Amino acid sequence: MSDEDKHDSNVSPNSTLLYFQINALSNFQIGIHPSYNTTTFEKIKIETTRLFQILDKPITLSRQHFLRFKFPETILNLMQNNIEIDYTLAYPDVIGFRAGYSREINFFDLTKNITTKFTLQPSSLMDATFEYYQNNLTNDEILDKFLPFFYLLKKINGKLVPIFHNDLLAIDKYQQFFKSINQLATHK
Repeated sequence: MSDEDKHDSNVSPNSTLLYFQINALSNFQIGIHPSYNTTTFEKIKIETTRLFQILDKPITLSRQHFLRFKFPETILNLMQNNIEIDYTLAYPDVIGFRAGYSREINFFDLTKNITTKFTLQPSSLMDATFEYYQNNLTNDEILDKFLPFFYLLKKINGKLVPIFHNDLLAIDKYQQFFKSINQLATHK
């Protein structure tokens, strides 16, 4: 929902096609993916307002672009913009939980000494990891890295929250990986 710059190559938020594409998904939960330079309350407000104007429903989910996160400022800015859950807590370069935990974590505001209702949902896996940091792996090798992690999560009743990017899902390698994860997750 940002204006394009060197870190954000996106469709214009004023695009009619984008409007229709987003509304076609409106039965699903849709959140904001704040742009690279969205580090202030005001910038987040602009982008969440643009998405709200398209969907006409509250925007309560987010994940920061490039996993940019300044603690606690990012959370406080999101909270002030009525965001309730953020999915940024992830490693960009490896599989694993940045918080060492797979379940939701309520943000504890040290300045006020209170537990808030703001939720951090750790993500443990991102397709971009294998495209930009471990890009020499085949699909089978990626799956070999993922399977022990997946079965451990299953054993402890952990929560798997992967991150996939639409541009990478256009690549066969990541489509196959996505399908494999989906089959594992839905198989009883």
